[in-house]
Amino acid sequence: MSDNVIGKKITEYRKQNKMTQQEFADKLFVTNKTVSRWETGYTIPNSEQLVQIAEALGITIDELMGNETRNDGKGGKEPVVEIVRVEVPVEVERKISWGKIVAIILSCVVFVSACFVTGLLISKKIEENELLKAELIKWQTTDRFEAEWANISAVAASLDSDGNVENTEYGSNGQCIAQFGVKGNTLTFNIVSSKSTTAQMYIAVVSHLEQDTPFYYITTEFDDVWNLYVNPTEDQIEKEEFIQTKQTYTSTDASKTWYDFVEVCVEVELREGENVIKFVVPRTGNGEYGLNMDYIRFETDAELKWKPYKENKVRPPDPPGVV
Repeated sequence: MSDNVIGKKITEYRKQNKMTQQEFADKLFVTNKTVSRWETGYTIPNSEQLVQIAEALGITIDELMGNETRNDGKGGKEPVVEIVRVEVPVEVERKISWGKIVAIILSCVVFVSACFVTGLLISKKIEENELLKAELIKWQTTDRFEAEWANISAVAASLDSDGNVENTEYGSNGQCIAQFGVKGNTLTFNIVSSKSTTAQMYIAVVSHLEQDTPFYYITTEFDDVWNLYVNPTEDQIEKEEFIQTKQTYTSTDASKTWYDFVEVCVEVELREGENVIKFVVPRTGNGEYGLNMDYIRFETDAELKWKPYKENKVRPPDPPGVV
């Protein structure tokens, strides 16, 4: 008899009974991995399991052990007298029954627990979706995001009575960020996009007026006064791996001094859901560089919503068409 006779017999009779390993495992309250280990000879069932296996397959222990025939002592073979049949001793049968009952009870407990946990998770997800939906209603659809809506982290910036922005008749929405010129100062916009898309982003900024030469504005290198990041990682910010715009801009209306905003265009990639647009001041020079910002706006086929920074006290956007 080979070392894996029992495994082969389990496979043979299981297939005769047209059962998969999973179906056979379910009958015995074991895993299909256990059945696979039996059939491959990796493990051998214990005596109690042998009785259960024989009962499940409708065979005798002898048949399971591969003892259907034996030598008759004369070089021939004769049928093996069945020693153990399906008839199981009462004690073993009772033990099997109690084992099944315990297994069924445990299965029921696990099933009920799983249903309870799943129900809680579903309920929590529904609640989160409702909260998000309620929050999104507060976010306004727009293609222009005012600088005063952003999360501002700054020192030595010109502030108004609200503590964040400056009121001016020249700024759209009547407000803007002014003289934001200290290294490390940041301006962060949180924008929700309906889909992933490529967008043209226009940044309303102003150039520095040369005080020694009246009415002459210096052409400003954008990357010298603002470092732009779109959905950056902490590592990218730490290594200053910002988007190189290579853009310049010059304001021309001397009557507006620090509020003659012009638009700088940069192509950016937006992802579906929330996007972080971050501007970081790369060097100190408050009042020496064209750092004032009024807004950013987008030309894109996606629907955009602004997520206000809750601590900023700002008035709502102007109606459409009002600049």
